[in-house]
Amino acid sequence: MEVARGWPRPCAIIAGASTRAGLRATASREPRQVRKEATVSGPSRVPRITWSSPRFLSLRSPVQNLTSTLLVAVAGAIVVLGGYHALYTLPRLRRISTVLEAHDALLGGGAAKATDRIVALERSAAEAHAARALAEGRLAALERVATSEVPRVGFVRYNAFTDVGSDLSYALALLNKTGDGVVLSSIWSREETRTYGKAVQNFTSAQDASAEELAAIAKAKAAAS
Repeated sequence: MEVARGWPRPCAIIAGASTRAGLRATASREPRQVRKEATVSGPSRVPRITWSSPRFLSLRSPVQNLTSTLLVAVAGAIVVLGGYHALYTLPRLRRISTVLEAHDALLGGGAAKATDRIVALERSAAEAHAARALAEGRLAALERVATSEVPRVGFVRYNAFTDVGSDLSYALALLNKTGDGVVLSSIWSREETRTYGKAVQNFTSAQDASAEELAAIAKAKAAAS
């Protein structure tokens, strides 16, 4: 049979179809990456990037390995520290405690600890301080009294007149420690007895004083020294 001119022959059509079918079968058996590269032929075709599961597994495994390594390192460090504490630190602490107990016994005299003895000493010091404060207060009060009292005394007896005897007249000086006070004079006679008083400041009479009064003041001043 004669085929019209311009039309392809049936055998050529069958050969072309079998060739295309063979190419599709071959492409289906090729790997995905090869088929992807084979399909990217035109400028408008963009390949689709896919990730396979083995790559994710390869990314997770180093992290897991690092975590396991860190846990093992921490556990080892804890074990080492515990062994160091048990073998080195605890024996030294026991020896130090023994030395401190012996030191306390020596300071305490064997009857009590050093801390008890220190507490007793502090209590005694506090009591001594309180007693000292009390004594200082009493001393200040006594000093105030001493400024007003008259512990300096000068006494002179004499005969005021020639016709009498037995030294019945006298001069009495009563002064404090600063020389302030009074001097008293008693003049006895057969008819009467007269008494006079004169102020004294800094061992000096404020008025004119007789020889007997000055002698009494001098005696009081000597008693003050």
